[in-house]
Amino acid sequence: MNSKDAATVLDLQALVRENARLKREVERLKLVMDGAQLGLWDWNVQTNAVVFNKRWKSMIGYEEHELGNDLATWEKVLCPDDAAYVYKVLQDHLEGRIPVYATEHRLRHKDGHWIWVLDIGRIVEWDAEGKPLRATGVHQDISARKELEMELVAEKERAEAANLAKSRFLANMSHEIRTPMHGILGAGRLMRNSPLNGDQTELVDLVVGSTEALLDIINDILDFSKIEAGRLDIERIPMNLERLIDNIVSLLGSRATQKGLSLEFDYPEALPRWILGDPTRIRQVLMNLIANAIKFTRQGSVSIDLSYDYGKDEKGFLSIAVRDTGIGMSADQLEVIFEQFHQGDASISRKYGGTGLGTTISKRLALLMGGDIHVTSEPGRGSTFVFQLPTVQTEPQQDTEPEAYSRNYRKTVILAEDNPINRIIAEKVLSGFGVETIPAHNGLEVLEKIGLEHDMVLMDGHMPIMDGITATQKLRKQGYDKPIVAFSANVLAESRRAYLEAGCDGLIPKPFTLAELVSELDRHFSESSP
Repeated sequence: MNSKDAATVLDLQALVRENARLKREVERLKLVMDGAQLGLWDWNVQTNAVVFNKRWKSMIGYEEHELGNDLATWEKVLCPDDAAYVYKVLQDHLEGRIPVYATEHRLRHKDGHWIWVLDIGRIVEWDAEGKPLRATGVHQDISARKELEMELVAEKERAEAANLAKSRFLANMSHEIRTPMHGILGAGRLMRNSPLNGDQTELVDLVVGSTEALLDIINDILDFSKIEAGRLDIERIPMNLERLIDNIVSLLGSRATQKGLSLEFDYPEALPRWILGDPTRIRQVLMNLIANAIKFTRQGSVSIDLSYDYGKDEKGFLSIAVRDTGIGMSADQLEVIFEQFHQGDASISRKYGGTGLGTTISKRLALLMGGDIHVTSEPGRGSTFVFQLPTVQTEPQQDTEPEAYSRNYRKTVILAEDNPINRIIAEKVLSGFGVETIPAHNGLEVLEKIGLEHDMVLMDGHMPIMDGITATQKLRKQGYDKPIVAFSANVLAESRRAYLEAGCDGLIPKPFTLAELVSELDRHFSESSP
């Protein structure tokens, strides 16, 4: 054998070994694919001939000989609803816009049901002009995953529907409860400002105090529900912290005095007065902490101490400590103090009352604002609640809060209110500020009276014949450009948004405080005089 023949034999032996290696690799690949339950396809892009492996066909319930090997076979079992999407992705890959073809789509099983597959492939061969000649890929049955995903989506939709139903229920309950409370509280406050003897004053104070306590409970329940549903928004606006705490101390000072307690507060000169924060929620937290301190203290004092750790770029960390010399709490009570509906034990509930939601809501509000609340306490030695809040100093703002209620607006408003008691209360309160009213019992009457001389519409939401939102929308479509202020017992955020989106310029809640009423009137009647 000459050297040339010997070289040929060696080449043939190498070729045999390479073929054997390739065969082993193919067998190993087949085992991997079979083990992974993957269907293989190999598509001749020019002729549309497709080689489907046994697993590809069995995935949709067919024996190997029962299906052809061409593109039409795949197209016949492809779900028509998915076809447009699949063809677009495939075309994008064939034309080079995306590097890999990958879709999730449905194929019809032999018995008629649909299975979901993950279909991934790519071009592996091109002609001399760069046109695709051959593409290969795999199918994987993902029906179980898709079923789980659809169950999760359905569960999410059910949860959202339940939350929506709960929100609607709460909105309706808020309106139904707050509407009569507006009448009771409004009548009580008007009586309080009229000539009364000592016994009558005491009884009126009891009515007003009890109604305000009931309103606090309702607000706690509504806030807790909003927090649970993730529907409570936090603001970051300029606010005067010193004035806010001063107002709280003024409001709660009488409670402390009645119990013979001293309520101590001094704002350190070094602390910033103006910060960015949510004044409504900060006030709510502090009202709860200070009111609780007064409630659970029989003798001694309640003090409010502030400190501020300065950071960079005017950022800092505010700490407000509310200390009392009250009954204190045991270690077991401290463990549950921030859990919903807990009050330490049943005897506390009977003796002091309350829903057990105040500290829970305060804690959650603090966390939503990026802060926290911590407590230390010993039985018989009082408690200290520390409200910590990251905040930013800001420049002093123009004071827009009414400091006195001796207004004389000399204005006329259309008062849309179907409840006769609430209408009487509103008319009497407004008349005290020099505001005359034109009564309307529903939205249709508002439209009829809009031609009368007036300066504003106070619009209730829930009214017969035509509700306030519909009436507002109609007025705005007609080009009405005077202020429309919602006057409603629906105080949930969704309701507030609905009024504003309809075209209202603001909202006065029912029951309202004089500060809320005057603040809104001042906003629209800038020429008011004290």
